[in-house]
Amino acid sequence: MGEIVRLRAPGGRHVSDDAETVRRLQAWMRRAMANHHPPLSAEAWANKAGVAGTSITRFLKHGYPVPKTSTLAKLAAAIGLQPPDLVLSADARPFIDIPVIVPALFRSGGLERAVRSSVEVTRAPAKFAGCVAVRITTGTGILAGILPGDLVVVDPGTEMEPGDLVVVALDTGDAAVYRVQEPWLVPATVEQVPPLRIGEAHVIGVAVQVQRELPRQGR
Repeated sequence: MGEIVRLRAPGGRHVSDDAETVRRLQAWMRRAMANHHPPLSAEAWANKAGVAGTSITRFLKHGYPVPKTSTLAKLAAAIGLQPPDLVLSADARPFIDIPVIVPALFRSGGLERAVRSSVEVTRAPAKFAGCVAVRITTGTGILAGILPGDLVVVDPGTEMEPGDLVVVALDTGDAAVYRVQEPWLVPATVEQVPPLRIGEAHVIGVAVQVQRELPRQGR
């Protein structure tokens, strides 16, 4: 049994991921891009709305991750449209599989490559759809209650805010936890670890949940 620690809620509710809703949402997005003057690419639309372009491109191509309602609202507002009227499903599927990614692959090839290469999943509430999980291998988050070996679910699509805990892929291949203290990422540890500049760090995402294996007596 694992210990689950709630951190920051992901930014917005998720839309139903049933096939019909995904198809309707993809169609709405493609029409919006085609009808815009001049026509927009997915990347250009995402930049205009201030959201993650890779997530939008991946959804249009593969049907996942399904954008949050907050993301759809930003996309619609960026080009003067109303968000699509879709069915929300916060409780339709209580748990889903979240890919566990390798920090070194994220650092070298980005989120999409790391997700494609994932060979492990963890179970998490359905509201964390679009998130990924990372195994922490350093002690930089000890004072925040995150220990080496913990599996942290992170939301790559949520914008960092001061005080947030984020997971960073280090050049050593390790995954570390830092707290946002603009313009720095500051380690939550008593060890002598230097801070990182936000613009120079390979941030995987904002931490939203911690899963921990608890030892049993007699083992």
